[in-house]
Amino acid sequence: MKKNLLALLGFVFIFYVQAQESDVSIKLKQITSIETNTKTGEYITKKYTFQDGKLASIKTSDIIQSFFYNSNGYLERTVRENEMSGWKEVATYEYDTRHNLIKYVNEYEEGGKSVTKTITYKYDGNKIRAITKKSNSPLKFVQWIDYTLENGRIVNESERDINEKVISNKRIDYIEGDLTTFEEEPLMNLANDNQLVAFKHGGFWESMDTLRDKKNLCRLWDSNQAPWKIW
Repeated sequence: MKKNLLALLGFVFIFYVQAQESDVSIKLKQITSIETNTKTGEYITKKYTFQDGKLASIKTSDIIQSFFYNSNGYLERTVRENEMSGWKEVATYEYDTRHNLIKYVNEYEEGGKSVTKTITYKYDGNKIRAITKKSNSPLKFVQWIDYTLENGRIVNESERDINEKVISNKRIDYIEGDLTTFEEEPLMNLANDNQLVAFKHGGFWESMDTLRDKKNLCRLWDSNQAPWKIW
């Protein structure tokens, strides 16, 4: 077994050295994955293909999604279609001169009718405003969300109603990094955003942080005096 493993490692090392010496770049072309539907137990095979280092398509047994890019290398259009039924969904992406996404248009069928959903993005400092409109809705917009960014990450999201009043406001990123103490700012911000609630518990409670705590709880269990043992 060791000899086989050493031989395999030696082969891989030789291949790696040759690739380095020949200065030939190796680009990923295809990945095949098998996923399991947790509800039905059905296996779904997906095939991902790449071209020039970019995702070109995702294909299942009946759906294929193709990706197209502009001259700057940014995603310009995606097409999802069922080759058997003729169903198709097309999405296009539009950018400004700084390559910020300013418009997303999705054309698809809903209830047997063709629908166009458009999301426009407006940038103002560290704020991004995303307004969604649908061709089958009489409303001037169906969703208005303002995002706040810090260090290139979305940290806050607020939604407005049809009268442009804020109806929800929530922080997205409560933990800044590995050095953040969870019991301090994250919990305080969660509470301020009404994302954290508490209730008064009048029943039995005991910590188990130390060996002494464990022994006390085991003693209660062994003597059939454990309040949590209700069966």
